Amino acid sequence: LTAKHTLYFLSMLPYPDPEPSLNPSIADGPDLFPAVQLAVDHVNNRSDVLRDYHIELIETDGGCDISSKALISLVSQLFHSDKQIAGIIGPSCSESAEAVGA
Repeated sequence: LTAKHTLYFLSMLPYPDPEPSLNPSIADGPDLFPAVQLAVDHVNNRSDVLRDYHIELIETDGGCDISSKALISLVSQLFHSDKQIAGIIGPSCSESAEAVGA
């Protein structure tokens, strides 16, 4: 039995907004992370999918605005973490995706 390699994925989904009436576009944000975690759990529990790997999510707030919140989360994880990020899940809003993709 060999040890599994860990694949880290950065989850950039929005956290709950303290004032949802001001930013209704992220109302579903808090529901997205459990769905992503469920998918990861299914993959991790199967022996015929990525059998030599274990997936771990690193949860960050992707925000849902044109500000640099998502970009700051991304840079912080990529350059200030000892974990090598294999991929990014999110951001789920176009405003944040624009900042990250720029």
